[in-house]
Amino acid sequence: MTDSTITGDKELDRLLLQLGRDVVGKVTHRSLGKGLTVLARAIRNAVPAAMTPGHSNRSIKQSIGRRTKRYKRADLYFAKAGVAVGAARKKGAPHAHLLAMGTDHRYAGFSSRESGHRGDFRRTRSVIAYRGRVAAADFVRRGLAVAGDAAMQRIREAFLADVTKEYTKLRGGR
Repeated sequence: MTDSTITGDKELDRLLLQLGRDVVGKVTHRSLGKGLTVLARAIRNAVPAAMTPGHSNRSIKQSIGRRTKRYKRADLYFAKAGVAVGAARKKGAPHAHLLAMGTDHRYAGFSSRESGHRGDFRRTRSVIAYRGRVAAADFVRRGLAVAGDAAMQRIREAFLADVTKEYTKLRGGR
């Protein structure tokens, strides 16, 4: 995960003040979305091929999405891309986050609900069975490494193009 702050020079700050807060928010929101699209595509391309012959990881690729969010009161913008983010939470593989982050050793056949005052495990009737462990796949990190700079460049280009377009609208087409 990376945190980036984009600041401008005096001329750009003056221009943004002339445009107004709402227009700058709209332009920022759109440009962040365009940069995140580049990043989400790179993460999808970094998903490894399925290990089982005859299968694909199409559902895992569908669960990779992006989201931009604006907090108006604090005048902050948040943007993220990854597994089960945005609209992709509801489609694709429901287990994609387990592949991306990995799991610890998993067992079935007992419940971790507390019983009594000591917090003992309460057993179910089935046999305790080892379900395995999943090692974390680093496709999100590899996608960020491949397209991180390209995404930031796309954000800058889209922001400057949209600011220019909005400024032209403000000046009546001149």
